[in-house]
Parts: sequence; C-alpha cells; structure tokens
Amino acid sequence: MADGTVHINAADVPWEASFEGPVGPTVIIERTFFTAERTPTSSLSMGSFEVPPGAQLPPHHHHPAEVYYVIEGEAEVYHDDEWHLLRRGDALFFPSDAVHGVRNRGTERVAIVFVFPADSYDDSVEYFFEPE
Repeated sequence: MADGTVHINAADVPWEASFEGPVGPTVIIERTFFTAERTPTSSLSMGSFEVPPGAQLPPHHHHPAEVYYVIEGEAEVYHDDEWHLLRRGDALFFPSDAVHGVRNRGTERVAIVFVFPADSYDDSVEYFFEPE
C-alpha cells in the first residue's frame, strides 16, 4: 500500500510482451504504470496499450470494470453488441463483465490508457475472449 504519492513517468516504464489473444500473440503492446506487484500502490491498476494499423484486441470480458481513455488516434471499440468510433479525448467506462474490444482500421497507431479498480493487474484481470 502506498504511504504517499507515487510518481511514474511513462518513459521509465518498459513496454511488455505482445498481448496474448485467443489465436496467439498479437502486435498490441502494453505497459502497466501502477500495479501492486511493481509499485507501492493499491486500489487501482493503470497502464496504456497501443494498437497499430490492422491490429485488434478481440471482444472479451473480465470481472473488474475498466475505463479507456484514447490519447492518440482513432479506434473502433466494440461494446453494446456493435463497433463504435472513438477518437482522441474520448473516454469509455465498461462495467464488470461487459464485452468489449478494440480494433484499428486506420493508418496511424492508436494509444489508449486503461484503468482497473484492482490492486494488481496481473492477479485480478483475467481475459475471457468471445467466440468468433
């Protein structure tokens, strides 16, 4: 648990391995800024991921709720049984177990910040992918 404010600069956090999807690794990369395994924090986990042109994080769900905030590019985000366009500056809240996904059909990369109300990203967030 944090005894005080914890400061992280994104440049100091390495990109982690490509996301493991239902059909093997994808080219999506992510990094986690706050998680109890690596930072003296509790109550939430936060990071970012990038989706290059043509890549997709397929529709999935997980038990914790999640927030997306688009910081770069345009993404199609799956929720409420259809794909919706999100642009830089858009934020979206997914309730617990809501099915959602992200794809990039544009020509520029998409960067999204994610937040979970969980102490530990690694221990609390298990992805369940939807059948195609």
